[in-house]
Amino acid sequence: MHIKKLNFSDSTARVFFVGDIHGRYQLLQEQLKKVGFSPENGDTLISVGDIIDGGTENDEMLAMVELPWFEFTLGNHEFLMKQATKGLTEAKYNAVSSFLIDNNGMGMLGALKQDSISDDDYDTLTEYLTTDEINWIGNGGGWFYNVFESKPFSLRLKQAQIISSSIPVGIEVNHPSGLIGVLHAGIKNNKWRSVGKIAKSRPMQLMWTRKNLKSFYRDDKSAYEAGYVDGVDALVVGHSTIDRGQPLILANTIYLDVGAKRGVPPAVIELKEVMKLTRPFQNASF
Repeated sequence: MHIKKLNFSDSTARVFFVGDIHGRYQLLQEQLKKVGFSPENGDTLISVGDIIDGGTENDEMLAMVELPWFEFTLGNHEFLMKQATKGLTEAKYNAVSSFLIDNNGMGMLGALKQDSISDDDYDTLTEYLTTDEINWIGNGGGWFYNVFESKPFSLRLKQAQIISSSIPVGIEVNHPSGLIGVLHAGIKNNKWRSVGKIAKSRPMQLMWTRKNLKSFYRDDKSAYEAGYVDGVDALVVGHSTIDRGQPLILANTIYLDVGAKRGVPPAVIELKEVMKLTRPFQNASF
């Protein structure tokens, strides 16, 4: 896994960041309309990941991956999808779909999540599904196996291959206004210069960690200590839902997951606004 670098030489280039979307395509479109997003005029949209799982418009979200103006990092939900669909065959796809829909597999997964599953159902669940499949489907991946509506295997295989190919675990945006890092969850040591090495050796940290935010909420660290990331002007992340429905700013880190999985419109913010909000903690001028 790697960090992708995006370079913008034009100071007027408009770049927008969006928090976790979780299959809420229409809500995303409404938010983009509100901010005047225009790919026709060269605007770019960068997602922090978790574009799937939660809502019912996951197909539409994955179709966006092939758009030239859309960039995104691998979120933990895309990673779960990647793991669960390794070596996917049509026979396996059909077998899982049948189990989930016709054999109450979804009900068993719901009971497992609530810790109320019977021993017999648990044995049945683990007979039909791998651990990776249980982890993903139990966390919103049932849509892939026709739980909502029937889709051909050819489409599902294409979607699995897109996620398994070259999606980066992070993005570095070099814009005349400043240098911005984009990760799904964050970086524990708050040192951007180490992100490339971590992406290769411990990529799941960048997709799952909540360490810094938890430290702030526990009052173990000040906002500055919890959020300041050295080596970039700003860091944009998602993953940790901010219950107040608005992005949270800790020093030069901005948390953009405002609850789309629960139906809250995803947060969309322009790069120049990111720079203004983090200006006390970086030296870029604009």
